[in-house]
Amino acid sequence: MSLYVGIDIGKFFHVACFLDEGRNQIELLKFGNSHQGFSELEKLIKGFSTLGDELILGMEATGHYCFPLYEFLIDKEYQVKVFNPLKVNRFRNFYIQPTKTDPKDALVIANILRILSLNWNTLKIESAFSLKKLKMLFCRLLELFYHNTWNRSNNSSRNYEWNRRYK
Repeated sequence: MSLYVGIDIGKFFHVACFLDEGRNQIELLKFGNSHQGFSELEKLIKGFSTLGDELILGMEATGHYCFPLYEFLIDKEYQVKVFNPLKVNRFRNFYIQPTKTDPKDALVIANILRILSLNWNTLKIESAFSLKKLKMLFCRLLELFYHNTWNRSNNSSRNYEWNRRYK
């Protein structure tokens, strides 16, 4: 038996929907975008891990908000699939849902995992995550460089002015 967990990613909180092979919704969890929230999800996953032989988690690549949860789950050695949001949106339109809510989006992602489990076409999130970290480090390096350059030029003009006036 397999268990599919669809996770809708948000800025402040995420929603996880647990489905079994028979398309039965077992659990719905709303948890914070924090380490404490991720631990709540892990506790629930561990509770269900005895029920299924295989546990597959899926989420859509919603900007940079999915990176912390993705890294947490990968560190815990879970199988995580990340989908292009456009593909998830197309799949959602298949259901002809008039309203868009976080629990419904999590259900759609879980169904994508269940239906397309044989044909994965996911984003390479590891590369994107590495590039994001590299960009953050580069921006920090530039910030330090410009800050030190500005202080040096600012200090030298102050020293020149002081020397000119008081010596």
